[in-house]
Formats: sequence, C-alpha cells, structure tokens
Amino acid sequence: MRRLMMALTLALGLAGSALAGPWIHVEVTEKDGAEVRVNLPMSAVEVALEVAQDEAFDEGYIRIDESDITVDELRSIWNELRESGDGEYVQVRDNDEEVHIFRKGDYIVVDVTDDPSDEGQNVHLEVPTSVVDALFSGEGDELNIKAAVAELQKTAKGEVINIKDGGDHVRIWID
Repeated sequence: MRRLMMALTLALGLAGSALAGPWIHVEVTEKDGAEVRVNLPMSAVEVALEVAQDEAFDEGYIRIDESDITVDELRSIWNELRESGDGEYVQVRDNDEEVHIFRKGDYIVVDVTDDPSDEGQNVHLEVPTSVVDALFSGEGDELNIKAAVAELQKTAKGEVINIKDGGDHVRIWID
C-alpha cells in the first residue's frame, strides 16, 4: 500500500509539473444567471491551435481577405507606433461613448466606456506589445496567431480582457 501511495504521489507530482506554467482563465457570467468558466494551461491552447485548421487558419496563421485595411498595412502602422513609446493613439468621445487606445509601458490598452445610465458596455483590454509583435510576425496578409499565443504564454500575467455589457460580464486572465 505504501508503494502504491508513493507511486501515486510521484505520478501526481509529475503531472502537476507537466501542467506547470501559465494558465488562461475565461469567465462568462450572464445577467440571467448562466455562468461558464474555462481554465486551461496555455500549453493546451497551443495544442488546440495545431488541431484547429480550416481555410482561414493554417499552421498557426490566420489569413484575412476582403477587408478595408490589409494586415500588411496594419503591420506597417504597428511598426511606426512601436517606436513611438507611450502615448494616446485614439480618443473618441460622443454623446454616449468614449474610446481610448493608448500605449503604457509594454502594453497596448483599449478602453471603451458606454453611458452607464443605460447599462452600457465597458471594455478593457491590455495586450503586451511583444504579443502584438508576434501577431504581426506573419507575412503579407497573415497574422501569426500561434506566435502570439506562445508570446502571451511567456509574458502575460493578470487580466487581459474585461468586458461588461449590461448585466453580462466576460473576463479573461492569465496566471
């Protein structure tokens, strides 16, 4: 019995170390009471990328066609912004919404705030600049999703996305 317990302890320890590293957590709460929670090691996300393939997604790349701005144009814009350092890139204010896109240190931050009086939507997104670099490491009109996920696994800790829409809430974080 003692050998069995030691073997089980060793097996669990090895399994735990195999799953060591960052985990991604997704929590969705809807105002009707429905809840979804997903907790996965980032390494599982990388494996899922290898499994999921279709016409737009191939070997860790997403190809974007028929858009108003090409990925190559976005990549060029990003290359210029990357060198500019901290600052606010976009600020939009109208009667019931504010949008701010800015760089703070090693993060690109997107904040969208609707008028709170009508239970509007609030979005907060923080992405490490190194993840954006990895995303744009594809060629032409390709986004390198696999590289972005790998970089996210190495660099991101804490909350990445927080969306509140009326009584609904989506939160994604890495630890």
